Amino acid sequence: MSDNIYQLNGGTPRRPGNFQGGGNGGDMDNLIKRVELLEKDTHQIRVDVATLSERSKSFATKEDVQLIRTDMQKEIASQTKWLATTIIAVAGVSLAVAKYLFG
Repeated sequence: MSDNIYQLNGGTPRRPGNFQGGGNGGDMDNLIKRVELLEKDTHQIRVDVATLSERSKSFATKEDVQLIRTDMQKEIASQTKWLATTIIAVAGVSLAVAKYLFG
């Protein structure tokens, strides 16, 4: 039965050799330095978020883009109608002038 058991951690102990399970003060200085760095990073993140929030006020929303798209489609349709009408009118006037001149 013992031949079916394999040790997965390679025989190394789970805790370092100097770990006694006592308080020993820990490494609070390192922790304090790390917390100070995180606080500095947090300040920079706040500045970045405030900048992005201010810039995002001028961004176009989906509704704005859709409104502009609708307006452009209406204007293009109107322009196309006027262009077609003008071309037909010019053709009619040209035919009338040609008939008058050439008989």
